[in-house]
Amino acid sequence: MKKGNEGRRQWLKALIANELAVEVLKAGIDKSRPNGFGQDSFPSGHTARAFMGAAFIHQRYDWKYAIPGYLGAAWVGYLRVDENKHVTEDVLAGALVGIGASFLFTTPYNNFEITPVATANYYGIAIRGRW
Repeated sequence: MKKGNEGRRQWLKALIANELAVEVLKAGIDKSRPNGFGQDSFPSGHTARAFMGAAFIHQRYDWKYAIPGYLGAAWVGYLRVDENKHVTEDVLAGALVGIGASFLFTTPYNNFEITPVATANYYGIAIRGRW
């Protein structure tokens, strides 16, 4: 494969590992949801997927680019508990699974940089990289 596909391959490996881990844990633990609908509460798959994406950005591009992703993932986890689909330990386990999957399969992309730019007449960002 071309070098440009490295990130896609890493993301796909992390996604597959994430989904397998979530499904194996759900089948093996067989925990009731707090709302009573189903025996597949542990871990939270929604939270695992959200944190997997944020952790992929973190590992691949740097933590500062992943902050919005982590905030969004935390919001997903919060909503899963707030909507009575999971309890806190379910979403924490999902977060650990998602982060672990991305950290296991993702390496940094060193040819990418986003830099804030400020001059007397201009504010913006500069994106530099090899494509």
